[in-house]
Amino acid sequence: MRWLASLPEGPGISHRLTASEVLVVEVEQPLRAQDFDVLALTVDTWLGTHTELAGVVIHVREFPGWENIGGLIRHVRFIRDHHRNVRKIALAADSKVAALVPQLANHFVRPKCGGSPTTNSMTLSRGRPILRFADGLPSN
Repeated sequence: MRWLASLPEGPGISHRLTASEVLVVEVEQPLRAQDFDVLALTVDTWLGTHTELAGVVIHVREFPGWENIGGLIRHVRFIRDHHRNVRKIALAADSKVAALVPQLANHFVRPKCGGSPTTNSMTLSRGRPILRFADGLPSN
């Protein structure tokens, strides 16, 4: 039971919606189902009055995984329910997992995926300009 008490209690992510209509997600701890419920509420509220998000930027130093199988399932559902309403997606990561994401994402999302092994970032775009990064976050 000690391992259960050692699990993080706070959110695994923080997020903000910028004035440029980009959702910036900072991943800090293992992802939980509740994290995706909060993200879905933010995105669904936005999409209630807009047709799409200009972009999503995911910033993570090291991918922490999921807290449990429920977190993984909710993550997959979030992607399934929202990927068609996002114009651009970008991942800024300091880990080697960033190199694997484009190949995996190409199986599940509509925007085309590409990666940059030298910068540990990847972008997804549907024929539009790609987000540019400075210190892992989008610049205007």
